[in-house]
Formats: sequence, structure tokens, C-alpha cells
Amino acid sequence: MAFGGWSVIYGCADRNSPGRHPVEWSPARLALGCAAFLVWARREKVWPFGPKEITEEYLSAPAPHAEPAAT
Repeated sequence: MAFGGWSVIYGCADRNSPGRHPVEWSPARLALGCAAFLVWARREKVWPFGPKEITEEYLSAPAPHAEPAAT
């Protein structure tokens, strides 16, 4: 349903601004952005061209029978 609504908006956008053609150029901008990301990712060796980097930190909880630390 959302796709249908956005399709109508997308299709009618060109009628509201004739001569500008923003709708026709939007897929080209999207493709250019994806290509730029892939070039950057390749140079930096990050996803999808590099190893997965998972950085998580876990805080250890105090033992339930321990006394609170004095400040």
C-alpha cells in the first residue's frame, strides 16, 4: 500500500515542475551515491569488502552479595 502511494507521488511530481525533470534524475543520483559508497568502502576496506568489525563492550555487574563501593 505504501509503495502504491509513493508511486503516485513519484509519478505526479514531474507534472508539478515541468522542465526540471527531478524524477528522471533521482535514480541516477541514487546509483551515483551507491557507486561512490562502494568506491569508498573498497579504498577503506570496510563492509562489504573488508572483515566484519564487531566492537561491543560489556559491563560486569557487581556480585549480588557484594557491598557497594565506598566513595
